[in-house]
Amino acid sequence: MRRSLRMLGAASALLVLTLAAGCGDDGSSESTGPNSPAPSSSSEGAAEPSPSGSEPASESGSSVTPASGPLLTQPSARLRAPEGWESLGRMLDVQVDAGSPRGELISFFDNTHWGAATDTLDDVVAASLPNYRNDDVERQPDVQLDGQPAYHLAGWSGTDPDRRLEEIGTVREGRLVTVKFRLERDAALRTDPDIVASVLATFEWRD
Repeated sequence: MRRSLRMLGAASALLVLTLAAGCGDDGSSESTGPNSPAPSSSSEGAAEPSPSGSEPASESGSSVTPASGPLLTQPSARLRAPEGWESLGRMLDVQVDAGSPRGELISFFDNTHWGAATDTLDDVVAASLPNYRNDDVERQPDVQLDGQPAYHLAGWSGTDPDRRLEEIGTVREGRLVTVKFRLERDAALRTDPDIVASVLATFEWRD
């Protein structure tokens, strides 16, 4: 009898040790102790997603609302003057104008290019700059007219320091197309500093 009790006790002890070993194995697979790597989430270590949309205006350049005024049309192209301006009609065969209530002017030219077929924008600028010999007008970085590279002249009138003069032009298929602005510091430029860009944003070739 005593021998049977000893055997029963040994079997019980063996069962306890087996259960304890099983519990130890389960715990070790989920250990987060100092020597075990911490569990990682699906997002940890992944690259940050790029923000949707365009870059901030301060980095990518501010967008401009296109002008919504009267339509000025030439054989090669067309554009819109600012809202509130009035179409003044055709001044010459090659010129159509729009005017503001303050007497400011946009002149849109479409003329035969009498220079060489190989003329570059530099050549056209060299021919245009003498027209501003009495003004503080200089060449600016080139711009685009509906995808076509164009020169840009800008500065202040030599006779009226509050008058801004700008000219944008290019040669395309034998035509010299230019847009000239005569703006006032305390008028259009005060209410809309981006007025030139807003007009250029509406420019489109007709073919």
